[in-house]
Amino acid sequence: MITIFKKQLLVFNLLKYEEFIIKAVGFIKLNFPEWCREKMDDDVKKYILFMIQFSEKYNIYTEINVIKLIEYKLEFNFDLVKYKVLENTLMNLDISEDERIANFYLNLESGNYKLQEILIS
Repeated sequence: MITIFKKQLLVFNLLKYEEFIIKAVGFIKLNFPEWCREKMDDDVKKYILFMIQFSEKYNIYTEINVIKLIEYKLEFNFDLVKYKVLENTLMNLDISEDERIANFYLNLESGNYKLQEILIS
């Protein structure tokens, strides 16, 4: 029987966390070289840490979905404060994390979230 102590789990989680950050930095550098051009590695890491916190706020925890949110933020530069429809998509806990990310992307890609109601008097 294997016994894993709390301290070992913390170290393991820290290693996984650092491994994710390295993967995310590589992903951003490969896919968004223009964005990275005038940034230091520390700046890219800070951005990743910001996006991890952002993801946690919306209960997005899997590596692939955090990477997708990073990608979508860099590609679309979305603003959840301005467009509540986008935020509501991420907050819909009635569907899975993967479905929320897929719906979020569909909203971004379609641009429908930018449509505004026109009132005729």
